[in-house]
Amino acid sequence: MLNFIKTYRYFFTSLLLGLILWFVAFFLIPVDVIEPVKVETILFIISCYLALILGFCVKQMNSGGKNQKLIKPEILFKSIIIFLLFTFVFRWIDLFYIREISFNNSIIENRKIIKTNTNIYVFFALISIFKSLYFLPFIIGLVIKTKQKIYRVLSYLLLLFPLIEAIILGTRRSFFEIFLITLISLLVFVKPRLTFKSISTVLLSITILVIISTNILIRREESRESSNNYYTEILNARYNDLLEPKPKVIEFFKDETIPKIKKDYSLFLLQVGQYISHGFFEFNHIINRQDLSLAKGSYTFYPFLKTLKIFKIKTDVISNPSPRGYVYLTAFGGFYIDFRWVAVFIFFLIGLFQKHVYINRHERILYQPLLVYLMIINLFLPILNYLRGSGIYPIVGIVFLILIQHYLFNNRNEKSIST
Repeated sequence: MLNFIKTYRYFFTSLLLGLILWFVAFFLIPVDVIEPVKVETILFIISCYLALILGFCVKQMNSGGKNQKLIKPEILFKSIIIFLLFTFVFRWIDLFYIREISFNNSIIENRKIIKTNTNIYVFFALISIFKSLYFLPFIIGLVIKTKQKIYRVLSYLLLLFPLIEAIILGTRRSFFEIFLITLISLLVFVKPRLTFKSISTVLLSITILVIISTNILIRREESRESSNNYYTEILNARYNDLLEPKPKVIEFFKDETIPKIKKDYSLFLLQVGQYISHGFFEFNHIINRQDLSLAKGSYTFYPFLKTLKIFKIKTDVISNPSPRGYVYLTAFGGFYIDFRWVAVFIFFLIGLFQKHVYINRHERILYQPLLVYLMIINLFLPILNYLRGSGIYPIVGIVFLILIQHYLFNNRNEKSIST
């Protein structure tokens, strides 16, 4: 058993780290739990974890990638870089020219423009999927150890391109996602030694990330028309309903003698702790509710509903049936809304899929970035549903590239045989 865990350590480590992160965040933040934890909540989450692990432990055979002549990794690496450069160019045309968002606008104004411009062309809808593959060249470059400097630099630049959209829309997810992708990729494919330099680099990166994230949070809240005091706005946010800051915390932010910079970073740390831990209590709040409709997959996979609308296909399924509206749930909460206890079987299938990716990653280069992304999904299971919305795009995009790769090679083989 220990040898099995050691062999598949990335899978088990990602699950364990997610749980550790949740418990550390919850026990460190000064909050009061408003509702008692239900037995059903604990039972459902444990069942999903066990099903995921069981699915991963099912014995699978390597699908014989060594015998398949696919596109050479170096050619694939260059092709994906060129393709992604075009996708970002068209994405920026969509945002800055067609929708007319701007750096001169406030974050709230840009968000309103995005929400009101719902008539998206099919082409730009596809672009939004493929731009989510921005991290592929970086990881593939690490795996193949490319020597071509210009493509290596381009792969690093692509890793930073999503930050442009993140800044103008005031979202912090891209910053954390890029940091995690970079850190996990280096640990998995480069295996750097623990030195003073490497540890200092990680700590410096985290510090910069905290500063940027705090500034984005403050800018976003200050840009709200109704916001006279962004401390009050954030402390009254919806996730405080179930995970309420202690009275001493409220008094801390009301105290005018405390320096503003101290309040800003204290607020950021409080919000991060709540962000990590409150999804569990949101799920606990909705489980077994009689007014909770069965979403049948439309909660987690609502982008597919948007695609149907683009093709003028009507659907009566509600994209967000959660009684609490737009608050984060754990992955377990999201799948519960979609499938109820059938979600346990869905997690079993997810485990099977992850095992397939794991054992075939050395023969299929595109499985390597998929492995990294699956580790991030595992890490966030007790925190939020990372697959929800655009979170499913990288998996869809990678699977599409895998199918294209097989089609191109098989088509070439059929032509060579026929001649």
